[in-house]
Amino acid sequence: MFSELLTVRVQAYILENLESNTSKLALAKRPDFEPRLFQEILCQIKGRQLLKAKASWYNKAGIIVPPQINIEQSSSELTAAKKFEDLKGDLAIDGTGGFGIDTFELSRRFTKVIYVEPNLSLLQIVQHNASVSAIENITFINSTFEEAYPTLPKDSFLYLDPSRRNQQKERVYNPENYTPNIHNIELKSFKNWMIKLSPMVSINQIIEEVKGIHTIQIIDVNNDCKEINIIGNATQTEDIIINTHHFNEHWYSWSGLFNAEETTPLKLSEVQDFVFEPWVSVLKSGLYKQLLTSTETTKVAPNTNFFTSETDAPHFPGRRFKVLKALKFNKKEIKEATGGKAVVLNRNSKYATANEFAKQYQITQAEPHYLLLFSDIAGKQQLLLAEKLQ
Repeated sequence: MFSELLTVRVQAYILENLESNTSKLALAKRPDFEPRLFQEILCQIKGRQLLKAKASWYNKAGIIVPPQINIEQSSSELTAAKKFEDLKGDLAIDGTGGFGIDTFELSRRFTKVIYVEPNLSLLQIVQHNASVSAIENITFINSTFEEAYPTLPKDSFLYLDPSRRNQQKERVYNPENYTPNIHNIELKSFKNWMIKLSPMVSINQIIEEVKGIHTIQIIDVNNDCKEINIIGNATQTEDIIINTHHFNEHWYSWSGLFNAEETTPLKLSEVQDFVFEPWVSVLKSGLYKQLLTSTETTKVAPNTNFFTSETDAPHFPGRRFKVLKALKFNKKEIKEATGGKAVVLNRNSKYATANEFAKQYQITQAEPHYLLLFSDIAGKQQLLLAEKLQ
């Protein structure tokens, strides 16, 4: 099936051109490859380039990559290792196998893994790559999860990463539109389970709709929310733990309890000497009150996601700023304070976006200066010049 792409000559060409622009390769004098094969080679190069951001083995000789959409929908090795870090056991099922990065990570933690995938050509690619990587503890099943469900062993860990695109290949965000529809799955029949959701999902909604959740993971990489995973079993729990994980060279984590948020007091104050902006994973958790308590900070307004304190809070799960001075909304004063360059952080202000403000006041968005733009506890518009500490 992959014989032409796996020849020594083709693999050598692919590996030699991993950093090359495929459009330029297509226009340049091509090697002596048949046109159809050369187009497949270019797709393999482009696919490996996309894979570079997700898997360390993107440059491994002999691997095959699938169409671009399968790579885009796949988890990365980084997030896969994080979400499964506390897991181990005898049997795991990846019920929506896809490109297999999650499957390969599970194979390192479980004695045996079952991979389920309805797309036969994609399954064959993953099966081939597993062989190239000498991964031998995966059983491959060519089936939809719904079709395979009756025969799958229930005394196992189930992982699902449902497709979040409809038949027109458009993105969908509501879990009832995923494939498979997680609301139609008897999750409690499995020993333990984890489901990956869209980063756009409503935490409140999913807790209301899905029974048996005991933990929610929210993972961001460089402040870009990558994954929301719900984890559960058949045992009822008094409260749901929300674990947030932020990666920027290293992992940083912060946790809270879903139900405890309602009974935790909201602490507000005017802006003080230090301002803090939570990581996007922490913001997505919605646990603002518990964050105030655990970091000994106050919020500058109920609907403004800046936190403040008289002293620095080095362990705050987010970016930290030292306030230098308050500025008037005056073009000359802003330009003198910033030299015309500053990163604008816009939180609950009269401006729709930071770019709108930057354009009006002729600011180029660039470090080292920061402008914090927001509505304070009295509803007044504030503009602060700040120094970034982290």
